[in-house]
Amino acid sequence: MTITNGYCTLSEFKQWLTAAGQTISADVGDDSVIESIIEASSRFIDGECARHFYKSSADETRYYTATESTYVRPDDLVSVTTLYTDDGSREYADTWTTDDFDLWPYNAAADGRPYVQIVTAPYSNYWFYPGVAKGVKITGIFGWPSVPEPIREACILITLSTYKRRFGENLSSVSTVTGGGVVITPQDVPAGAWAKINPYRRRL
Repeated sequence: MTITNGYCTLSEFKQWLTAAGQTISADVGDDSVIESIIEASSRFIDGECARHFYKSSADETRYYTATESTYVRPDDLVSVTTLYTDDGSREYADTWTTDDFDLWPYNAAADGRPYVQIVTAPYSNYWFYPGVAKGVKITGIFGWPSVPEPIREACILITLSTYKRRFGENLSSVSTVTGGGVVITPQDVPAGAWAKINPYRRRL
């Protein structure tokens, strides 16, 4: 299978699985199972963090309800292509330019993190309409610029814990690998993985 939006690659996992000084196994017999576990581990991390760490491959359009006139908090955001606001008519007549808003934190891109807020720029011609349902229409790239290293390592650790159970190891875990896919529960997650995941939880 092909891993969709996984937080580590098959090669990275096999490197982790290989002892220092040894050659990575060329055995491909379990590759599809490993790939399935990697994808399931990645989605488990998404659920625990209430966000995803992959970047959308093309522009997406999403809608938000502003609570203040000076800012709106969208999902994790890499870039904005278009921004419209609406007064309740659902016509989205206000077309913002890049001079009308700033992405915050201002240095997020330099730090390899997403923008989490859009604020009105000084002397902007527009403002957000607080309380108007779907009053903000954003088209852009959502997610994270790249997968953070702690998240990649957490994915590898969870995948390793789940994979070893196939061979009778790590018997404290309760994950199940079935024909329909992989089921991962919090009990499957090593303490080291939790430590890497926890700082990235989104506080809703």
